[in-house]
Amino acid sequence: MSKQIEICGDIGRASPGTITSVTAALAEASAHAASTAIYYSLQCRIDYLLETHLPTHTRQLARAVDQALRQAYKIAFDIDLLDPDGPVPGQDDPSFLSDLAGLKTSAGGCGYRCTERRAVFLNAMNSALPQLMGNETEPGLWPSLSPILGAKSFHKENEDHRWRVFFNSGSAWAEALRSEITRVKDLRAKAIEKANKSDSPPESKVFDVCDEGFGKGIKKKLQTYIMDDIRALEAESLRIRVSKLLPNDQRKLAFEQSRTDKCSNSLFASTPNKLTPFTNKQFQAAVQNTIGAPLSLLKNLTDFTTNTASGAPQRVDPYGNNLKKLSNSEGDGFRTNHDAFVDILSYWLAKALIPHKGGWRGRPRSCKGLFTHIAHQFNLLTDNEEAGESDQRNGSDDQTKKVNQKIIPDLVIDGRTLLCAFDGIGTELFSGRKTLVDVKTKTCDAKYPLADAKVSAAVDKRAAEANREYLARARKLDAELGTPAETKGPFEVELRSYGKDGKVIIPVVGAFGEMSSDVYAIIDLVASMLTHEHLSYYSEHPFAIKGMFQQSIYRSLGLSAHLAWARLLIDRTNEQIKYPDAQSNNRKPRDSGDDEAIAHENYFNPESGFAASERTTGQSP
Repeated sequence: MSKQIEICGDIGRASPGTITSVTAALAEASAHAASTAIYYSLQCRIDYLLETHLPTHTRQLARAVDQALRQAYKIAFDIDLLDPDGPVPGQDDPSFLSDLAGLKTSAGGCGYRCTERRAVFLNAMNSALPQLMGNETEPGLWPSLSPILGAKSFHKENEDHRWRVFFNSGSAWAEALRSEITRVKDLRAKAIEKANKSDSPPESKVFDVCDEGFGKGIKKKLQTYIMDDIRALEAESLRIRVSKLLPNDQRKLAFEQSRTDKCSNSLFASTPNKLTPFTNKQFQAAVQNTIGAPLSLLKNLTDFTTNTASGAPQRVDPYGNNLKKLSNSEGDGFRTNHDAFVDILSYWLAKALIPHKGGWRGRPRSCKGLFTHIAHQFNLLTDNEEAGESDQRNGSDDQTKKVNQKIIPDLVIDGRTLLCAFDGIGTELFSGRKTLVDVKTKTCDAKYPLADAKVSAAVDKRAAEANREYLARARKLDAELGTPAETKGPFEVELRSYGKDGKVIIPVVGAFGEMSSDVYAIIDLVASMLTHEHLSYYSEHPFAIKGMFQQSIYRSLGLSAHLAWARLLIDRTNEQIKYPDAQSNNRKPRDSGDDEAIAHENYFNPESGFAASERTTGQSP
């Protein structure tokens, strides 16, 4: 009981316990850091006690830890994610989000591990007891226990009934082991039923054995095999459940479109990153958005309407969709969102020493002028039509800009000189040619419910549309130049000189942080080049090293996408909502926090020669 109070707290004594107090302390500075601590540390806090004590002695402690973790997640996420009644009263399938939280992050969940369900004791017994008796190749550590465990129970010929002697020993530990085997088998049986697989259960090297042989062939991490099997079935069960929700249910859209997307799923397992620093509000908005939960930021604002430059005002919905998809609004949040992703792609391309134009690290940082030699002809033609024949030789920079704005990609990747020893979708797509890249961002609009119920369907469809738009734009310009139908004009010919027969790469960032396939092609290219460079100095397994780089890029791009959407939402909450009885907030004065930040910067990082005496002595000059 003392350990339970220490870790989980005591309401009667107003003691928060280690889990809650650590989470609260971290969350004051960073909710993202608090989430990381829960994921990697706090939910494993009592593993040693679970391993070394009978489950009957630790069951109450496990329940208390789960309650403490629920409170910790509430502090970090600003939503009671583990509430089985759900965040919206009367909503269909109210426990969907709490069950979603228990899935692995790679399956679209939050990585929460229910302590009471875990098989830590079973894992410890399966790992320790065979070592006590030994086998044909390894001597036992405690041979005198042979009357209880069986001298040759863990030899190869006895693996199918390795626990028989132990089960017949009358030991309380043997009874606990048998009980735990029964418990996890029951968990799996229920998961199979919910996944509609009772008629043809999936094969399992762990569960397709009798109790006496349970765990055979698995020396380490039996618990991982057990829970991965069960959680995979539960993920399939959620996929079935989500298909029964209404077409526009935000939980349905988020889960179906992003559940196995590697970039989107990086949010819960990633540590804070200096390239993508979240404020608490931003992190909490990102978490709630990516799982399809109502946004706590908008909880009290859903009776208000949005400011719109054109068209009728729209109601502020609980998920922020109407705010995020506002067009022609002040602040140009879409452009900021878009440019941030272009810059993070440019950062990774530069890190891999891949020549490119556009973006933060591109040389040059703009892709203007790619079609200048054709644009001049077009501008002359349009000027003739507008101003008459007398002005046709008056070409100027302003004239050339007219068509420069017609086709301007965000990036141009120059793969003509790339040398890489690794094959992949990235090297195949980019090597040996220059390729145009045009980034798109997609909000959760009316097209999301119409998309196929598979991961990234909405963003891949948008990418295909944008690619066709590029070709249609080139053909339209050629037609205006007088190019006959069914004939390739100069714009189309120039466009087809890039990429594979004119294919423009369209990385699309979806509403839930999911990415189009073209994003993963760029990731593959960058990871391949980084691996090639790494292995010129070190002798390591190529696939492992490439996987390491891919994981880093997944996290970086995923966090960048989540941060961009959260920032856009928060900015528009401040600027694009009509607050009653308040002055227009479209042009609000600078926040006092900005003044503090400027004062801090000027004080601690003054221009050379200024304020040195004030900073070092604390006295005014």
